[in-house]
Amino acid sequence: MASRFQDSGVTFPEELDAQRLNTISWKFRTGEIVFRYASEGSTATLVSENYYPHWKAYVDGKAIEVSKDEGFGLIELDLPAGEHEVRLVFRDPYSPLRYLSMASLIAVLGFLGFERLRSKLKR
Repeated sequence: MASRFQDSGVTFPEELDAQRLNTISWKFRTGEIVFRYASEGSTATLVSENYYPHWKAYVDGKAIEVSKDEGFGLIELDLPAGEHEVRLVFRDPYSPLRYLSMASLIAVLGFLGFERLRSKLKR
């Protein structure tokens, strides 16, 4: 019986070099992933987080390209050799619109409440 990976057409190298990237530490918060690593050579690395276009990546404060792994849809980063800190940040472009919508709703409800109070006082 073939595995789902074999059926998907995803290929893996014959030997994986597990010593190339050593994760030293990592932190995960909503919308942010930070990790330190050491590597003997530059390497392409998959981060176990779904790719969305609004992810930004920084290595030691310098922006790098974030790409989508075609096999699994995860974040793929090309990381340089040496010991570095990587910071991934997700910025939702619709966040300011949510605040604007909430402020508009509060303004409309406030206006309606004021009008209702004013009409009761006139009676």
